[in-house]
This record gives sequence, C-alpha cells and structure tokens, in this order.
Amino acid sequence: MDGAKSGFDQFLERSARLATIVIPVVIAFYSQAYTAQKDASDRIEKRLERQDRAEALRSDQEQKNVALLLPLLKSSDANERLMGIEIFTSQAQGGQAPLYLQSTIERLKALASPQTPAGAATQAALTKATQAAAQQQLTCGNTMPEGIYLHYQDKAQKAGAQRIGAELKQQSLTFRGVQQVDVAPRQTEIRYYPAGAKQEDLQKLATTLAKYGLTDVPRKDISYLLHGCPPRAIYEVWMAADASIP
Repeated sequence: MDGAKSGFDQFLERSARLATIVIPVVIAFYSQAYTAQKDASDRIEKRLERQDRAEALRSDQEQKNVALLLPLLKSSDANERLMGIEIFTSQAQGGQAPLYLQSTIERLKALASPQTPAGAATQAALTKATQAAAQQQLTCGNTMPEGIYLHYQDKAQKAGAQRIGAELKQQSLTFRGVQQVDVAPRQTEIRYYPAGAKQEDLQKLATTLAKYGLTDVPRKDISYLLHGCPPRAIYEVWMAADASIP
C-alpha cells in the first residue's frame, strides 16, 4: 500500500496540471502576437508597394505630358504654342511640370505680340505659367538637404548603421544621419536621382557598404519622386530587414 504523497510530490502534480493549462495559453498568445505583427508588416509593405506603383504610373504620365508639350512649344503656330503654355500651367498647378522648360516658355514672350488677339492671349497665359511654376518651385525648395541617409528597420542595426555613417564621413561624404523605418526592402538598396548623382560619391558609398558586408547593392532610380523639380545629389541607403552589420 502506497504511503501518503509528500508535499513535494503534490507540488509537482499541481505544477504539471498548471503547466498543461498555462503553456498552451502562452503559446497561443505569442502565436497570435506574431501573426498580428506579421499581418501589420505585410499591410504596410503592400501599401508601400501600391504607393510605388502609383508614383511610377504618375511618372509615366508626366513623360507622356512632356512628349505632348515639347512639339507644341516649338510649333510655329501661335495657337499650338498657346495650348502648350496652358498644358504647362496645368502641370505646374499639380506640382508636376518639367521646370527645366521654364526658359523655353519665357522665350515665347518675344513671339507673342500683345497687339494681336492670339498674342495677347499668349502673354496672359505666360503670366499664369510663370506664377504656377514659381509656386511649384517653392515646393522644390522644401526637399531634404543633399547627402547620404541610412534607413534601417531592426533596432539591432542602428549601431552598425551609425558606424557606416562615421566611415562615410571619413570618406569626405556628407552623412545626414540614420532613421528607423516601418518596413525595409528584402534586399539592401541605394535609392537616388541619377541626373543629380556624382559617380565618385556612388563609388565611395558602394565601397564603404562593402566593408560592412553589404556587397553588390542594387541602385534604384527614384526620379519619379521629383515631380518636375531639379534632381539633387541625395542618396538613401535602405538596409534589408535581415541585414547583419558588424
């Protein structure tokens, strides 16, 4: 006949029964938390992808607008030139006019005689175009300063990103700091404006990143974000979420 269970045996039995209840609850809690976090991350990534597609589509539309605009502005027909000026004004009001065509539009003033109905209409349209372009130019002046920006997602990457920044400064490059983002790309990228970039800067940046294990980093053209503003020497390094930086 078994003797009475000791207090320790009873404690073990109670602990075992408690474990059968607590452990599944804990597992379920962390599983739900992980799923919720992953779903949130997926939603953010999909939203960013939609934004990229929308920006790319807008960029394509801008290029089509430019293709339409140039022949009109260069036309020998006053009415076609007037139409081109009005299209430019409409684009500028939407923040998407190619501002590099301002000088071309300004030269049209010499071809528009205010003594004729078409000339007077052209002069009035030119005034509106100049005002709209000036307003768009103000938005261009609010862009971030030229230099290199490092973006990371995992807080564990922050110290490594700062070390890369210090190395960039030693290479006589302008380093603007690091920033944590909600979603990082699957592969580390350099996002930049090719028309405003300096090849020596890109080479130094690539060489420095390689020292920290970030090799063969692809470059992504983000000129579609300019919306008619002049390109600048801005380089954004977006580190992959799983990038390990020594």
